[in-house]
Amino acid sequence: MSKLMIYVLLFVLFCGLTGCTEKGSKEEIKLIKLTSTDVWERAEKKPAFKEKTFDSPDDIKVFQGAITQPTEVVENLDYLSLFLMTVAFENGTEKKYILNIVDEDGQKGLLVDTAASEQSYIIPESINKALRKMIFTKKDHLP
Repeated sequence: MSKLMIYVLLFVLFCGLTGCTEKGSKEEIKLIKLTSTDVWERAEKKPAFKEKTFDSPDDIKVFQGAITQPTEVVENLDYLSLFLMTVAFENGTEKKYILNIVDEDGQKGLLVDTAASEQSYIIPESINKALRKMIFTKKDHLP
């Protein structure tokens, strides 16, 4: 098991979970951009992609679920950032998150709003699976 998987497993084991997070912005999302971090590239030896944009309504709906339906982690976590997620809204504003999704069964996804980086959220399993499929199995990844 890679160090990355161990870190993800450790944060899930040591955190208590409660209720749901705030529902996020009411603005219409135009697109989601993911950028892999150096941490991801070092852990996996190569990125699944350096940067990727998701703009189809179906893809945006999955990401929106990750933003509006996660479970708050009660304790502060020490985590590594795998992907920087930029949410671009129709009105021209942007919101940035850290998104930690790994391509391994049983691993939970982590979402952190960069404006409140002391607070983190666990992504629901069904949304995590959909994100994994979108991020790691699409044919248009860059080598």
